[in-house]
Amino acid sequence: MIWSIRHATVFSIFGGNWVKEPSLFDRIKISRHGITLSPIENEPVGLPQIFGNYSLEPLNRIPDGFSNNLIWNIGHIIATEHKLIYIGSEVKGNIPNEIFNSYQSGTRPAAAVSQREADLLKRLLLELIEPTICDFNNKKFVTYRERTTGTGFHLTSMYDAFKWNNYHEGLHLSYMMSIKKFIV
Repeated sequence: MIWSIRHATVFSIFGGNWVKEPSLFDRIKISRHGITLSPIENEPVGLPQIFGNYSLEPLNRIPDGFSNNLIWNIGHIIATEHKLIYIGSEVKGNIPNEIFNSYQSGTRPAAAVSQREADLLKRLLLELIEPTICDFNNKKFVTYRERTTGTGFHLTSMYDAFKWNNYHEGLHLSYMMSIKKFIV
């Protein structure tokens, strides 16, 4: 089972509780035959919940000692998945170039994000899972351009990319948990 933390609520962190919740990890299966997703009632929302918990000002706030903010981390998660999955497979992705260029590795928040851009990031966060599953199941990811990440992890296949993406999202989720402590 491989997929991303942003599509699964592992812990209810934004509500201040550390209670384990049902996870999409139990519902999503990736195999050489495709991705399957089984529905459940009251599906947890995970990272998209942050948009309901914070207004635009705290999403944009960079606490002292940090180099980015909550909204940049969300954009970076989206851009990195695009790079790992779509660019790595040489398949046209589903995010605007401006989003990718603003949030890819090596970038930092240049200015406060507008409400329009925050709404776009929220939409992308919520809507990108379905086209990725569809593209995977329709075997659009035929090849994978082998690469080593900036942190030294060597990716040789689409399966490595999904695994690394999950790990990467976990890292940024922990950064967001730290930032959250300073913007409340």
